[in-house]
Amino acid sequence: MRKTAIPALVLCLLFALSVAALAKEIKGSVTAVTDNSVTVMGKKADETFWTNDKTKFEKDHKTAALSDVKVGDRVEIHYVTKDGKSWITKLEVEKPHKM
Repeated sequence: MRKTAIPALVLCLLFALSVAALAKEIKGSVTAVTDNSVTVMGKKADETFWTNDKTKFEKDHKTAALSDVKVGDRVEIHYVTKDGKSWITKLEVEKPHKM
């Protein structure tokens, strides 16, 4: 049993690291929200990110929904690129900065 457990554990670790390497993130201000996408002001231009049933939303450290994301919100988006689109895996609405 031990002879197969160690190689299996190594393979799982390698898989986890490769998936993490594919994930990307961006921070910015929301410029548009639709039924299945969020557009964020990027460094050079606005970038659109797509949502699906696996997208996780968080606001004030609590579970949220796409409907809780508003234009002007500062967000951190974790995403993966697949089929030519950037798919959100997790979107966190950041707390506004106090002046």
